[in-house]
Amino acid sequence: MLRTIWNRQSTYRTQLKVLLAASLISIIPVIVLGLITYMIASSSIMQGISKTNKETIRQVQERIDKLLVTNDKIVLQQAFNPTLTDFLKEPDPLDNIQSLKNVTTILNTMEMLIDNVDSVYLYMNRQHLAINPSQGIVEAPKLGAELLQRINKSKEPFFWYEHNTTRSELNGGSHVVTLVRRLPVSSDQALGYLIINLNEQAIFNVFSSMYAGTNGEMLILTPSGNVLSDWHKPLNRELLSDHSIRVLMALDIPESSDKIKINGDSMLVNSLKSDYNGWRYVSILSLRELTRPIQSIKYTTTIICLALILMSLFASILLSKRLFRIISGIAESIRVIGKFNLTSQRKMDEFGLIHYYVETIRTENDELENQIKESMPLLRANFIQRLLTEPFRSGEFYEKLNYYHIPVKYPFYTVICIELDNLRGQSEQDVNLFFYGAINIVKEIISHYTNGIVVRMQSDQIAVVINHGLESDEPSLLQAEVFRISEEIRTLIEQVLQVTATIGVGHSYLGLENIQRSYKEAVEALKYQLLEGTGTVLFIEQVNPEATTLTYPVEQEQSVLTNLRLGNLEQASSAVDDFAVSLKMKGSLTTDHVRQSFVQLVAATMRTLYELDPTEGPTLFEENVYQTVNGFKTMEHIVQWLKKVMFPTIITHIRHLRSERNSLITDKVLRYIHEHYDEDLSQPFLAEMVMMPVSHFSSIFKQEVGVTFTDYVIAFRIDKAKELLWQTDLKVTDIADRLRYNNSQNFIRAFKRLTGVTPGEYRTKHVKTLTQ
Repeated sequence: MLRTIWNRQSTYRTQLKVLLAASLISIIPVIVLGLITYMIASSSIMQGISKTNKETIRQVQERIDKLLVTNDKIVLQQAFNPTLTDFLKEPDPLDNIQSLKNVTTILNTMEMLIDNVDSVYLYMNRQHLAINPSQGIVEAPKLGAELLQRINKSKEPFFWYEHNTTRSELNGGSHVVTLVRRLPVSSDQALGYLIINLNEQAIFNVFSSMYAGTNGEMLILTPSGNVLSDWHKPLNRELLSDHSIRVLMALDIPESSDKIKINGDSMLVNSLKSDYNGWRYVSILSLRELTRPIQSIKYTTTIICLALILMSLFASILLSKRLFRIISGIAESIRVIGKFNLTSQRKMDEFGLIHYYVETIRTENDELENQIKESMPLLRANFIQRLLTEPFRSGEFYEKLNYYHIPVKYPFYTVICIELDNLRGQSEQDVNLFFYGAINIVKEIISHYTNGIVVRMQSDQIAVVINHGLESDEPSLLQAEVFRISEEIRTLIEQVLQVTATIGVGHSYLGLENIQRSYKEAVEALKYQLLEGTGTVLFIEQVNPEATTLTYPVEQEQSVLTNLRLGNLEQASSAVDDFAVSLKMKGSLTTDHVRQSFVQLVAATMRTLYELDPTEGPTLFEENVYQTVNGFKTMEHIVQWLKKVMFPTIITHIRHLRSERNSLITDKVLRYIHEHYDEDLSQPFLAEMVMMPVSHFSSIFKQEVGVTFTDYVIAFRIDKAKELLWQTDLKVTDIADRLRYNNSQNFIRAFKRLTGVTPGEYRTKHVKTLTQ
């Protein structure tokens, strides 16, 4: 009996050992699988990081190129101004003061329009001189010998030139990025050049805005061998001494990706060459910082494997007190690593603790998923904004389309953009309510026709992506349908919200890859409310102008300035109306040209104000008048602001200045008359004394004193004659001679005309009064 029991126990122990051995062996594939998973995840994440970084550097390159192209467009539009060409064609341009003022105004306007500009020059190569709005006329060497040499050698109509302004070696110094454009634009023979110097920091502001919160850094390698860099970052100084970066400068391939070591740290380096100006953009990322998420995966995998090992070895606790002590030590380590405080929990054994640890991880994952679900509307809106505004490759986005529920049912996509008009002055809460109501109206209308998504953009526009049509449909018919939907949206918003809405409509395109193009067209169409007014539906095909030579209404500008100087508000207002009509009559024109024309008019007006009053003129307006003009959405609003706000303010100030000046002039003339009444006095003499035309002097004198100059002199002399008649015994003839009368009879007639009595009668009456 005992033997049977013993044999059975031996069998159980054998089975238990086999079970334990099988459990331990089964852990090996789990560990191997975990390592393989880690390696696959590591490789996948690194590929994703590299791919994302490449796309980011591409976006940086496109944005910087866009910044440079935008500045070039502003310069090109100003270069077409005939004032510059006419000025350069003159034999001696500096002799024409008015033309020089007009050129200075144009250069000053360019400084206002171009962001991050350091200076603007008009270089006259025949005179070897340059004009700058703030410095005036400067010698050509002021521009720099290298730049002048490049201008003389270059045969291109325009080029970008970057040069080191402080140091000559590779890794150091500050750079200036310069745009040079030949004048006239349409001629091979250069009369002059527009030279615009940009601050290189503007370029790195673009990069910083995209890499905020990361350790990413960037270099720009130029064809001329310069390196543009943000020198505030210490890594850049270390990179420039590395041979690998120098090798990048010699590369001729459009795009490259590599890993290099700098001071023992691995760096991911991607480079991309721009087709616009040949600059090579180099992005550097620290792999140690990038792989931190991978390390967390590694640690998590290790912990899970250890947990499985612990669970498999638990059965041995009953057979080995030593193993029990080991497991207890591991559990204690988990307490420390996991930061579990079990004093407030019920007592657990070691496996209960491990179970609690795993459950905590699961709970945290559930909470993270809930947070993602709650943030889904915001994430979806951000994704849609990126989809509309940033370049992308369609293959990278199709997986996210389902995740964010982006409609892909139909093949065509059309984007419309909606602006709510006249919300200025509303509280932030009211503005948000208007947008909330408008978005709901748009969603309701779109749902009656087809699929679509609606999102409020950061620019306070409502973007609507309409997914509609069949592959066999004509785009023109789909476009007409979108136009009808847009008109219905505009009408309903006006009826329900009591505000007008302006809608820009882009083209209908086949495929999601053209959605950004349609969005840009819709935004561009919205700009034409500057010409067409608000509360309308603007289709890009109806408003987009053909290429044309743009001109500036110089005559109307001079009429505005002349009437402002004269203080004629009505005539100045009529002249600015003519200015606006002249712009519209130019044929096909762009909104940028119209807006810049008004900015140039404002700049000329402010310069006129400065010339009239250098002291208080520049501070007459508390607001930035250029930002105010750019803030208006329609030409009508700009014209009304000029007529109702800017011009009245300037004319009132000018009239006040003239009143003070006229008062000072009149006081000076009166003092001279009082002190020299017994000398020959004439209007031409006194007008010359105060440096004023005779007719203008006569008008001001009567306006300030109330009588004409001649009447005042006669009246003052008669008052002096009264004093002489009763204070002295001088004869009437002597008094007449002292007061510069040709004969006594003229004096007697003038005295009687003003007093009613003759000089003799006045003396007799006055003496009689004294004796009484």
